Amino acid sequence: MYPVFIDPSFKGHKHAWTLLYKTEGTSSFYNGQNFNASGTNEARVGYESTTGGTSRSIFNFDFGSQLHGAGIQSAVVRALQTYSWSCSQKQMDIYSTPYISSSSTWNNTTGYWTKKVASEFAGYGYNSTCPDNWIAPDIRGLVTEAANARWGALSLGFAAPNESSASYWKKFIANGETSPYIEILYNNPPEIPVAANMQTSPGGPCLTSSPGTSIGKTNVTFQVKGADRDDRPDQQDLDQVQIEVWNAATGAQVYVDWLPANGDGVVTKEIAFDQFTSGQKYYWLARTKDQDGSWSPGSGPADSGGGGWCTFTVNHDVPPSPAIRSTAFPPPGANHSEWSVEPASTADQVIELRGNGTPAADIREYQWSLNRPLFDKKITPAVGSDLALIKLQVDTTGPNVLYARTVNKYGNISPQKTYEFLVKARDGLDKPGDVTGDGHPDILAIDKDGNLRTYAGDAIGDTDTHLLGTVDNGTLVTGHWKDPATGKSALIGHSTDWFPGDGLTDLIARMPDGKLYVYPGIGTGQFDIGRRMEILLPAGALDPARLTQIPRGRRRHLLGIHRVHRRELHRRQADRRHRLGQARHHRSPRYLR
Repeated sequence: MYPVFIDPSFKGHKHAWTLLYKTEGTSSFYNGQNFNASGTNEARVGYESTTGGTSRSIFNFDFGSQLHGAGIQSAVVRALQTYSWSCSQKQMDIYSTPYISSSSTWNNTTGYWTKKVASEFAGYGYNSTCPDNWIAPDIRGLVTEAANARWGALSLGFAAPNESSASYWKKFIANGETSPYIEILYNNPPEIPVAANMQTSPGGPCLTSSPGTSIGKTNVTFQVKGADRDDRPDQQDLDQVQIEVWNAATGAQVYVDWLPANGDGVVTKEIAFDQFTSGQKYYWLARTKDQDGSWSPGSGPADSGGGGWCTFTVNHDVPPSPAIRSTAFPPPGANHSEWSVEPASTADQVIELRGNGTPAADIREYQWSLNRPLFDKKITPAVGSDLALIKLQVDTTGPNVLYARTVNKYGNISPQKTYEFLVKARDGLDKPGDVTGDGHPDILAIDKDGNLRTYAGDAIGDTDTHLLGTVDNGTLVTGHWKDPATGKSALIGHSTDWFPGDGLTDLIARMPDGKLYVYPGIGTGQFDIGRRMEILLPAGALDPARLTQIPRGRRRHLLGIHRVHRRELHRRQADRRHRLGQARHHRSPRYLR
């Protein structure tokens, strides 16, 4: 059950009145003053045979601005009749008159009685058979005229149709609580929607100037907020809002329908993108209707001061991916040998984005994110330019990737563009599990092709991209960690610095040949296979070929007791000793000999 809306009402109180007396044609009896010297509270109408006097009465009534433009459902003037010549229902006529004042008299109002608006037949106040009672002549026609013309007041004159017969003589209370008043039941039509309350998503607020808002290849949601002056906190008169959409060039209708308004007077309608043609301009409007079935007196926004219809242009063309370059973060190169100019955590490093064929005027923004395709950051190029400069601080050493895409002015989004780069480590020693020098544990893995992958961990433990981790004297090596003949892969582990005490995490591997090796780290998440050393175990130790995992731990607890071939150890230690101090304080790639 929907609540029944009760139309608002208006009670127009008497503002002033005057008695017009023919035998005293130049006298004013404004508000009953001076009549019979002491004045009177009763209005008089018709001929009274005892005194031979003939009377008419005019009342000024308030007419509220809330009635202006309203639809009048009913309107009456109520007056308490206190005397009639008899109980016979004799006629009295009601006229629309000019506004009266304290200078109004019989003689200067004789021309007021040309516009009769109602007649009343009543005989009250003669005796107990027909006691005092209220009359209520219907004045809807006049009130409708006044509402449409936006009158500020309403004056009604009471007169007898026969002013020579005493049978039409009547009196009415004119002052006090029971003085005459007008009672009006009205309904304001709902308001014409205005541009400020009309919008699309995407696109935004209604624009009436060409080409309007720009909308890309996406469904379009139209939203209108209607309004009705008769709405109250406990009752809503606004019932429905109509949305109409059509092609500006051809006039072909895309959509039209009435939609029920919610409690806030809002309607929404989503239209699929394939209902619009790319490159075409469209218009749309809105109308409102209330529970009485009254429509708004026009369509918005053209008829509500908007200067035209809401306008939008559709374009389904997807822009190309942006171009990305950076001097601070050069591409890694084929051998992953190009690294950032500055170490990790250096502030305000710049990456450039350009339109890559998208005109500057068509670029709304670039969306980007680091190491995850979230695109949660935005940057807008300067007016007239397609260049945008991202300033960022990268805290993850080793491999990083920037994700970027272009959003054009229509809201169409380009395919994503990825830009990979390597960030060199800060000065310092590796922490446990860290092979890239940023203090965060990293993951090493061997892929199906026998390549070592270094997945750099970040501050929250995520690994977002990887680096090929095998080099031979600076040259990238592939397939080292798998025997193509047997298909057997190496078993690997890393935790800390094994040799030669340079503070850089090394890799331990049981290779497909069944032997155990240490691969010295070079501080970048890569390991130089040309400098590997075999780990020789004492007699009776577990055969490395039987290992199923290499656990993380302190090096003397990893396999129990271990030893590197002494002659090889001393030779390599001597070769590296003069570089040891530098290795502890410089984190760019190093290939120690």
